[in-house]
Amino acid sequence: MRVIKERGMPIVRSDVSFPQFLDKFLRPLRPCLISGLTDDWIAARVWTCQDPAAGNLIPNFPLLKVLFGAETGCVTFCDETDGHGELIQRDLPISSFLDSLNPNTSRKTYLKDFHFMRHLRKPPYSVPKFFAGSHPFKRILT
Repeated sequence: MRVIKERGMPIVRSDVSFPQFLDKFLRPLRPCLISGLTDDWIAARVWTCQDPAAGNLIPNFPLLKVLFGAETGCVTFCDETDGHGELIQRDLPISSFLDSLNPNTSRKTYLKDFHFMRHLRKPPYSVPKFFAGSHPFKRILT
């Protein structure tokens, strides 16, 4: 395993084995960045566009609205709680969620994508092996 330090954070290549990742980062709860995880994701190639002002890749919100706007997703309002202290969640059309994204607001929301991803023929991304549900984390970590 090759670990590269940048800005004080270890960067690990995505081809690291699960046992190595488990021993070096997961068990000790040590944060790291994992490079190369999204290289083969359709979402990383198709759902982005180049920002003309900054030159970097940004989400292609108009395309996302066309592709998923009619779907419903569970949106968590990260700064809002109910009477029991639980974060507020609402099922909203994806188009409404996308319309609510505004860089000039401090409102934090989170779209739980798995609610609408099951309707797609081909998933646009995969869960990295380090975080897939197939590993018995409870047994391994204890």
